[in-house]
Amino acid sequence: MQRNPHFKHDLKRIVFAFLLFSSVIAVILGGNLVWTVASLMVQEFFRVADRPRTWHTPLPTPIPPTAASVATRVNEMRQLADGKILVAGQFTHVDDIPRNHIARLNNDGSLDPSFDPGTGADAMVEDIVVQPDGKIIIVGEFASFNNQARSRVARLEADGTLDASFVPPEIEGRVWEALLQPDGKLLIAGRFVHVDGQIRMGIARLHPDGSFDERFNAHIAHTDPHSNNFVAGLAIQPDGKILIGGRFDLSIENQAFVHFARLNPDGSLDRSAEPIYFGDTLREIALQPDGKILVSGRFHQVNDHRRSYVARLNHDLSLDLSFQPNPGPDQVVVSIVALPDGKVLIGGEFTQVNQQPQRSVARLLADGQLDYSFHPFYNIDGAVYYVLPLDDGHSLIGGLFNSIESHRSLGLARLQSDAQADPTFRANIVYTSE
Repeated sequence: MQRNPHFKHDLKRIVFAFLLFSSVIAVILGGNLVWTVASLMVQEFFRVADRPRTWHTPLPTPIPPTAASVATRVNEMRQLADGKILVAGQFTHVDDIPRNHIARLNNDGSLDPSFDPGTGADAMVEDIVVQPDGKIIIVGEFASFNNQARSRVARLEADGTLDASFVPPEIEGRVWEALLQPDGKLLIAGRFVHVDGQIRMGIARLHPDGSFDERFNAHIAHTDPHSNNFVAGLAIQPDGKILIGGRFDLSIENQAFVHFARLNPDGSLDRSAEPIYFGDTLREIALQPDGKILVSGRFHQVNDHRRSYVARLNHDLSLDLSFQPNPGPDQVVVSIVALPDGKVLIGGEFTQVNQQPQRSVARLLADGQLDYSFHPFYNIDGAVYYVLPLDDGHSLIGGLFNSIESHRSLGLARLQSDAQADPTFRANIVYTSE
């Protein structure tokens, strides 16, 4: 995770002091402690840049990180029809009750004990898919669930118990994303090379019973067993074609599709559109109601146009020039959500959007400009990996953070419609290594 806040003070002299400990970096401005973050989360220190002088909101009182806050993270949430919330990530306890990497919460954030996964997953869960019948598919880094072998993919009953009828193949690597097709087949994406002993670089498909669908093959090149190639973003268009984004090179004849491509339903490359060039990796893809395509990631360029971390494509995969977030966020956008009114929710590692202070979560207008009515006032002390709009206008945010608005909140919080923290939501999610 990168941290790159921009500061410029009107004071004639500013004293910066960094107190470096084994797990904490503290930042002191003018003798006052303003915030702390775990050193594992910091890859880049600070640089000076202009700051709008109309912003005078004080930074929250810092809460010192603990071993749990450094490790506790929420990667994914799903709201169920009854309003309850499935959460997945890296955690071991909810309300002091063992829940390994998957849990169900009540609307107020408390644990729903009727959802009992037993010993749960033995490693992090990255994504959740809720089937129309109420069964739950999880994917991640785990090798077993409730002491039963399940390689990176498992299906649960609605009460959290393992569905023994769903038996996935052996997968070498990590699965980060899953998407259910209308026919019940399951697309999986991540950083893996082999599925059921066959080469499938970053993307594969499973039958409804979990077995490997050998006919689906994207033919992403595999040249190095230690390659960093991956697929991180998935979306299915209404015509059944599949959008993929990540770090990869799909080259056929004289066409090279780098980091982004559209596949036919059988996994073959759709060559009806010209390749679009992204300067760096993609993390997320979201379809708008009008069919346009939102993408986020680590890129700074799309074709010959500057687009930092977020962009929008037309139906033909050309860059939508009417969406102008420039200069956009100042760091990586991990989550992107298309709202029904055309606005866009983003979450990630940024501290500014369009040169305005906006920490980790923001809302953009339909043209890509910052929506000033949604402003969290720098009150999140870490990264947001997932943003989930709720039916009542609130939003859930999940990620790797320690507190929000000076209240300890490990990895999960609920925001009101104006982006301020909802004090009635209190989730007690913790990761311990013991």
